[in-house]
Amino acid sequence: MKLNAGLPIAALCLALSPAYAENDRCALLTRQEAASILGMPVSPGKTAGPAASACQFDNDDDGYVQVQVIDDPRYWSPPKLAPDFRKVTGIGKEAYVVPEMGGWTAGALLEGRLAVVSLSGGKSSADAAVNLLRTVVGRLSS
Repeated sequence: MKLNAGLPIAALCLALSPAYAENDRCALLTRQEAASILGMPVSPGKTAGPAASACQFDNDDDGYVQVQVIDDPRYWSPPKLAPDFRKVTGIGKEAYVVPEMGGWTAGALLEGRLAVVSLSGGKSSADAAVNLLRTVVGRLSS
């Protein structure tokens, strides 16, 4: 399984917690939605990331869509010094989008947690990452 190296650095230090096993991040996005975002077929979502905090949909040609939710806002660490970092308004308390690892990553600080989405390959773009982030945040809020 390919793992996105663009996960927030602080999240890599996240202590393992049984609570994460109860939260299926793959329920936040369907395989069809992930394929539509990339414009190419993807495998079924697989649990990924530290403490099972993410779900990743892979394409055989190295494309992927990943959704990560961390239930602890202390791990919020937007890459503000990254080239082409942009703040995004209207999502959560604070949000951003940034090119990363040949694709795009968007993240949002929410009440009591944070959400980060990453995509690469196919039709990945800043707009696609921000739209996916809006979708995920909306599903987390409902």
